[in-house]
Amino acid sequence: MALSRFVLPFTDVGRGIKPSSGAKLFFYATGTGTSTPASTFSDSAGNTPNTNPVISDANGVFPNIFMSGMFNVVLKDSNDVQVWSADPVNGIPSTGTGFDQVPLNSDINTKFVVNFNTLLDAVGSTLLVDGQSVNLKERTTGNFGGAIWDVVLASTVTPNIYSIVESTGIPALALVLRLGNEIDLIALGASPNATGSHNSAVFQYASSQTDFNVINVCEGSFTISETWVLNDKSLVGAGWRKTQFLPANNTIDAIEFAEGSDFFECRGFTVIYPSLGTGNGVTINNDCHNYVVNQVETILASTGMLIGSRGFAVSIDDVRFNNGVNGLVINGSGQATTFKIGTAYCNVMSNIGFNFNAVNDVYADNLIADLISNYPVFVSSTVTLQINNLHMENGDFGSNAEVAYLRLNSVKNAIINNINADLMTSTVPHYAISVQDGPTKLWLKGYRNVTSTNDNLAIINEVGGKPDSTYTFEGTSVDSNSIITTAGGSDGRYIFPDFQNFYFTGVTGSSGKFQVSHPNVPAILGSAPKGIFANVLDNGVNSAVEVITFSGITQFQLRSLSTGGAVSTSGVTINAHLRYDT
Repeated sequence: MALSRFVLPFTDVGRGIKPSSGAKLFFYATGTGTSTPASTFSDSAGNTPNTNPVISDANGVFPNIFMSGMFNVVLKDSNDVQVWSADPVNGIPSTGTGFDQVPLNSDINTKFVVNFNTLLDAVGSTLLVDGQSVNLKERTTGNFGGAIWDVVLASTVTPNIYSIVESTGIPALALVLRLGNEIDLIALGASPNATGSHNSAVFQYASSQTDFNVINVCEGSFTISETWVLNDKSLVGAGWRKTQFLPANNTIDAIEFAEGSDFFECRGFTVIYPSLGTGNGVTINNDCHNYVVNQVETILASTGMLIGSRGFAVSIDDVRFNNGVNGLVINGSGQATTFKIGTAYCNVMSNIGFNFNAVNDVYADNLIADLISNYPVFVSSTVTLQINNLHMENGDFGSNAEVAYLRLNSVKNAIINNINADLMTSTVPHYAISVQDGPTKLWLKGYRNVTSTNDNLAIINEVGGKPDSTYTFEGTSVDSNSIITTAGGSDGRYIFPDFQNFYFTGVTGSSGKFQVSHPNVPAILGSAPKGIFANVLDNGVNSAVEVITFSGITQFQLRSLSTGGAVSTSGVTINAHLRYDT
């Protein structure tokens, strides 16, 4: 690296006297007066020291003077009469390999940036001075992490190996990483080539600092030996599969956002476990609010993403959960609200794809579930659920006693704009939607099922329904499958605005006889069949079940002919098949 040339800022030595033979330039360490001489050199490489003082020739011309550092410079004539002095005078390193200077402002004596290839090069330099700034090309060779560091007196700081590093070339100095609102994890010392314990230590240090709010992680694969916990900070990677976090074993949780974190991002990375175990990919703890999850993927995590209670104002989009037990799980405990989900994808889950529990409001644009062994979507104790598109393929439910694409437990309001099911298989009857423990108001605005392996599939399976449950079907298409089967509840009301022709193949499982009637036209029971749109069934007692057909029905209830009241549907099966025009 090259030293800077010292140029005397005077043309005269004394008043009106041109430089004379024997003029003297003395160089001292800055701030020490004349007690500590400092070296200068006759060559830019710093190999040949000058005398101190440096003496002018017969023409008053000084030889080459190269320097680096801070100096007190004193000029005297040949009679040792002081003519001029300056303190400090800053020797500025000039352009050279791996080391350069860029002035920051006109006060060039105190503020400038020098460039080094790596942090190791910078801390080993013997040419740094207090007040400089250092620009690193990368923290370690081939691992990125370039950043700006400031040179300070070592006595004013405490080195920590992450953001404050002591100089080895000049032990009285230290380098301090310049921090803004964001920091690159590599700049603090993490590395794709480092051990999991080293990277975890760097990460925990970053999370503990209050100087910045965003931790950026560059492209690469980073081993994790313990859970990385973020305290009120964003974690931003370079994108799916570009930034990869690799837990060292399958029992540790990988990324965790601490309880009470607010206004943060979780974006741009993939968590890959060595095998399926008990570790969760991403955990967002209780009382986390106003956050965004985007472009996050997990592979072989037990639960891809686990979200705790009392969260609100949450946006989740472009997430993928692969080869686990559960995909996306939200445990709201009745105190979580306003979760907005864009596109979320679950693939190969041994239990549930999407599990929303006790969340007041969930709005999802596009949920995709492929090869889910139990429920693709399970929602419980939720006030409002809206799914614009639910697409499922290749589900294999095996011999589970009760299976459904969408399970609703104690859900008050559900709007499902479209269900698309392809290649769903089961050895027992399965359903599009299982509704339990209502009352539930459900609007299904589109349903398509293709190549199901069990013809007993029904759109709705009701268990434990309660009065005032309402099912609204619009534009729904099924191939000779049941509309509803029910095993409990009472006074259920079913609304089918777009359906024109129904026929019943049986109503069984409860005592008494039933009629199907339009609630807006009162039935006169026991007399003329005013308002009765279907014949009375004999509760399946006869071996030959009468098929009842009626048209123009948009809403119906089950009522007892003997009492005229609504009939408990406990144990009742309604095989309401649809005839529709294609």
